[in-house]
Amino acid sequence: MLGTPNMYRRTLLLTAASGAAANPVSAQGPAPVRAFGPGGPGPAMMAAGAAFRAATGIPVEITASPTRGWAARVTAGADIIFPGAECPSSEHWRRSRRN
Repeated sequence: MLGTPNMYRRTLLLTAASGAAANPVSAQGPAPVRAFGPGGPGPAMMAAGAAFRAATGIPVEITASPTRGWAARVTAGADIIFPGAECPSSEHWRRSRRN
């Protein structure tokens, strides 16, 4: 089951807000939050990014396409990686809580 746009919006807002304090500010303004993930939730993530920017002034760059299109760039520039469905991220969270 795919997540709802509101779920993705909450996820982006919470994740980005938690890292906003570490986001450097230059003369041009704050550095963008960079989010990568599959194309399915892309439109919802773009809407969430626009809402986050409106609320905080911090720009958001969403890359939503097949993994092979962005996987090499993740280690150097990803702030957020979003899943295509809630299930994988929920299972990952449950497993990480056990350790």
